[in-house]
Amino acid sequence: MPAVVRVFAAKQLGKHATTANIRSLVKSLSDEDDLVRIACLDSLMAHGSASIPELIRGLASGMNPRSSLEITSALGQFGSSANLVVPILTQRLGDSSSAVRCAAANSLCKIGGPSAAAVPALARVVQESNSAVSAAALRALGAIGPEARRTLPLVLTNLTHDDRDVRQAASAALANLGSAGAECLPQLTQLLFHQEAGIREAAARSCGGIGPEAKAAVPALMQHFQDINVGVRLAAVKAIASIRPADPQILSPLISMLQDKERTIREAAVRALIPFGPAAKNAVPGLRPLLSDDRGRVRLAAVEAVSSIGASARHLAPELLICCYDSHESTRMAGLRAFRQLAPGLTDFVPQLVEELSKATPEQRIVVLQVLGSFGPHAISAIHPVFESLDDEDPLVRQAAGSTIGQFGPQAEELVPELIRRLADSNTVVREAAVRTLGEMGITARAARPALLAQLKDKDQSVRKQVESALEKIRE
Repeated sequence: MPAVVRVFAAKQLGKHATTANIRSLVKSLSDEDDLVRIACLDSLMAHGSASIPELIRGLASGMNPRSSLEITSALGQFGSSANLVVPILTQRLGDSSSAVRCAAANSLCKIGGPSAAAVPALARVVQESNSAVSAAALRALGAIGPEARRTLPLVLTNLTHDDRDVRQAASAALANLGSAGAECLPQLTQLLFHQEAGIREAAARSCGGIGPEAKAAVPALMQHFQDINVGVRLAAVKAIASIRPADPQILSPLISMLQDKERTIREAAVRALIPFGPAAKNAVPGLRPLLSDDRGRVRLAAVEAVSSIGASARHLAPELLICCYDSHESTRMAGLRAFRQLAPGLTDFVPQLVEELSKATPEQRIVVLQVLGSFGPHAISAIHPVFESLDDEDPLVRQAAGSTIGQFGPQAEELVPELIRRLADSNTVVREAAVRTLGEMGITARAARPALLAQLKDKDQSVRKQVESALEKIRE
C-alpha cells in the first residue's frame, strides 16, 4: 500500500476513538515512512487520553525497537495525563537502549513540571557515559524547574563536561532550577572564568540569584563588566545589583556601564542606580544622553533614576520635558512623576514652561499643562497663563488647564470670582470649562457652591453633568 494511502488511512482512524482504531494507530507508529508515523501520532493526539492505555500496552507487549522508541517519544505529547505517562517514562529511563532512554528524557522534558517524580531517575541518567542521554536528562531537569532544585550540585558539575551539548544543557538547566544556595558559591565563582560565554553567563545569573550571601563573588563579577560577551556583561550587572543593592563600592563601576554600547546593559545599569537615590548624583552626567536614548526602556529607566536622585538632577529639566512628549505613555508618566519630585527646586524653570504653552500642537500644550500641574503650588506663578488656556480652541487643552489649576491648591482661590462670572457666559464651552475647573479646585472653590447650585438648571445637559460632578468634589 503506498505511503500516501497509509497517511490517509491514519487520518481517517483519527476521526473515531474506538479501541480498534487506536490499536491500529499504535501499531503503525513503527511504519518506515516518516509522514505515516506523524499522521498516526496526530490521530492519537486527537483521541487524547484514550490513546494512553493502548500506547502503554504496546510497550508492555515487547514491540520491535522502532515501535518502542516511537511510543516512548509519543508519550511526551500527553502532558495533561502526566499521572499516567510519567511513571512509564521513568521506567523507560532504565531501558537497555540508549535511544529509548534519550527519548524518555526528551518526553519528560516536554511534560515539564508535572514530571517532578522522575527527578531521581533523571539524576542517575545524567551521570551515565552516553553524552546524548546525559544532555537530554539535563534538559528535562531544567524543564521541571525548581522542583528539581536538589540536583543543582550535579548540574554545576556538568557545566565543565567534556561534551559541548552536555555543557549547554547544564547551563540552560541552571537558569531554570531556581536560586542556588550559598554552598554553591565557590564553584560558581570558578565558573565565572570558564572559556565558554554561556557558562560564564549562567554562573553570573546564579550568583545573582543567591542574593546578598554571594557578596564574595562581587569582585569576580565586576571583572566581567568588560567581558566581550553581551550576555555575560548583562548578567554581571544584574547580579551585582541583586547582591549589593545601593552599595557605595559598586556605584562607580555601575556609572561606567551607562556608556556600554549595548542598550540592554545600559538599561540594567540605570535600574541598578535607582536604589541609590540621591547618593547616585555623580551619575547625572551619564544619565543626560540616556534621556534621549533610542531605546524606550532605557529612556524610561533614566527618567526614573533622575527622579530618585532628586535635587542634584534638577538641571536635567529640559531633557525631562522632552521625555514628557515621549511616544511611550510609561515614559511620559514617569516624566511627570519626576517633575513632581523635583518641583521644589525647579521654580526657575516655570517661565520656560510658560513659553512652551505657545507650542503649535494641542498635544504639546497639554503636556506642558500636565507638567505645570505636577509642580502643584510651586508653579503658582504660571496661574494666569494657565487660566488663559481655558479659552483654548481644543477641548482637551481646556480640560488639562482646568486640571492644572486644581493642582495649584489654595493659592488659586483668586480665580474663583472670574470662574463664577464665566458660569453666565453664553458659550456652552466656556461655562463647561469653568464648572470643570471649579470642581478640580475642590474645597478651594467652596465660595462657588451657590453659583454652581443655580447652574443645575443650565440649559445644556453636558454643563449640568459637570455641575453635579463639581459639587461632589467641593462638598465641605
